[in-house]
Amino acid sequence: MVYIAGPTTNRLNESRRKEIVKVLNERYSITDNLKLRSFTSIYTDCEATARKIVNYYKSDRGLPVSKSMRTLKLIDIIKASEHFGLGISEVEIRLIFDSEGRRGQMSPRQLKTGLLAIKAINDMEEICFRSEELSGYMDKWIRAIKSTTKLNS
Repeated sequence: MVYIAGPTTNRLNESRRKEIVKVLNERYSITDNLKLRSFTSIYTDCEATARKIVNYYKSDRGLPVSKSMRTLKLIDIIKASEHFGLGISEVEIRLIFDSEGRRGQMSPRQLKTGLLAIKAINDMEEICFRSEELSGYMDKWIRAIKSTTKLNS
């Protein structure tokens, strides 16, 4: 079914259309920026594996397991990491998954939100500037997951 806008339908006015085009034409295109693409890929792996181990931890403890995409709680990630002996400290987990950092010290989790939800220029710039540091934190998580699951061979 095709919807045809009627005379009373709200349409995007010229200034709104310009704002949308501006978002698409920003100088930071994720597709064209290797640092942003790499960050997005590595963080996605971190969050997906964190979500899995939290659900497995909850299942092992007889707690309700979320079937939805509810927000991951930092405390659950920490407890699951300890439960499975990932060998990554709470401090290191916070460096990746905390939601309390300030500009220049934001976690990958915080930066991911600004990057993917609203294409925030400040977050994109911070990712590019700190890409090596952020990748180091996330790589440690991935190595811990691989080591625990014997995927590092």
